[in-house]
Amino acid sequence: MATPPAREVPNHNAHVENKHADEIDKASEEPAPTPVCVISEDTPETDTDYAAEIPTEELTNDSTNIFTRATKPFNQARIEEIQRLVTIGDDLTDHERSQVQSLISEFADVFALSVSEVKQVDGAVHRLNIDPNTKFSTKVHQKPLTPPQRRYLYEKLQTMLDADVIEPCEPGQVKCVSPTTLAQKTH
Repeated sequence: MATPPAREVPNHNAHVENKHADEIDKASEEPAPTPVCVISEDTPETDTDYAAEIPTEELTNDSTNIFTRATKPFNQARIEEIQRLVTIGDDLTDHERSQVQSLISEFADVFALSVSEVKQVDGAVHRLNIDPNTKFSTKVHQKPLTPPQRRYLYEKLQTMLDADVIEPCEPGQVKCVSPTTLAQKTH
């Protein structure tokens, strides 16, 4: 899982002393050149497989794919990954630990290994008991995000949109807003 970008400002301009700030800003904004392999019709054909370093055999083999909650929730590789990710306290005896691991194996279908495996709970409704006349702030007092923070946030939002965990809303539907805060987990 990706970690959110740090909030500190890198000191990448410390070695530059006699340059104007505008020149430094322009130099840091220029993107690095991306190497490109251009193949045209005039390029002679070779037997080189440009995608050879990408392993694709495992993508078709269901036994190695652990993201099978919808198709094979009790896949052994999936169960092993769930047991690896679940932290079991040190205060359990060996017998209790084996019971917990067997429970994890028995109910492996309720664990999601990625956001895309999260399912909606049928019939679940979340209601907030708030007076309909209550007025909330609809003006965002958002602290500006750095480009790495923005990329991280947009990537996470897109992942949740793709998995149908969240959905976009129109500005007229918004009743309350609050600023987004990126907090790095300690574990």
